[in-house]
Amino acid sequence: MEILPGIHQIDARVGSRFTFQYVFVGDRILVADSGTKDLPGKTILPYVGELGRSPSDIWMVVVSHGDADHFGGNHAMRNGAPEITIACHRGDLPWVESRERALAERYNQLSAHGIAYPSEIRGFIDEMMGPDTHVDLVLVGGEILNLGDREIEIVHIPGHTPGHIAIHDRRNRAAFAGDGVQGRGYRDTEGNIVIPGMYNDPGAYLSAIRALEELDLEHLFLSHYLPMKGKEIAAFFKETRDFVGKTEDAAVSILKKHEKPQTLREIWAEADPILGSFGTNWVELPVAIKAHLDKLTRSGELEQGERDGLPCWRTA
Repeated sequence: MEILPGIHQIDARVGSRFTFQYVFVGDRILVADSGTKDLPGKTILPYVGELGRSPSDIWMVVVSHGDADHFGGNHAMRNGAPEITIACHRGDLPWVESRERALAERYNQLSAHGIAYPSEIRGFIDEMMGPDTHVDLVLVGGEILNLGDREIEIVHIPGHTPGHIAIHDRRNRAAFAGDGVQGRGYRDTEGNIVIPGMYNDPGAYLSAIRALEELDLEHLFLSHYLPMKGKEIAAFFKETRDFVGKTEDAAVSILKKHEKPQTLREIWAEADPILGSFGTNWVELPVAIKAHLDKLTRSGELEQGERDGLPCWRTA
């Protein structure tokens, strides 16, 4: 469905969770994210055909970041459109090119804390990724990509991942920002927040919001949210900032009331009902909490130690 001149949205939802793919169409075609491993063949390439275009018209796939549901279809895209250029930011390059590294470094990053996804979710993540695929163009942010009828700008918006980028269509005052801003978390199709927002660097995450604000957008497109317009964008940015602040406040208040240093799992257990009662299936929340603990340890507000073989924290 063409939602703005030259910007097409493909509804690729999985179950009750919104998932949208975006295609920027000009004289050449740019696909934002390849999705999961089967999505190009089932959805993206057929949609391009419905536009009366051929796979050879697809110039580039720009991967917004190194999560499995955003780069897992790279191999299938290359098979279906052999001449394409696959691009991603250098910050996420190791994950985008290697499913082994993505699983170890992105999806098992809390192993030292004794925290991991349940086996069924790990299997689901693994199944989203096709074979390892080479990235042709390494981005740093600031690149201008020419579609023939207009130019598209790459904007670096780290925080959710180190190499997250947005795709800015200045002519339409629109940007696709993947998972770069997440509010309080991901909602199902009924509006319930089911997965908390996740970021590895709260400072960078807040800076990413400022970078998007500076674009003066009228339209914001995200992978797992309905399109936003005008004042909805500002409200969503505020919701995101508020969640970041509330997460840090929760972690600090929990540590202040305990004399004994607390592990990440212990802090998570107390913070979860404060921040949304997400449960233990999704480890996005402890990733965000740990990002704040690391930040506050660097600033000297917290002290990190070890208890029973696990990292733990206390107020300084």
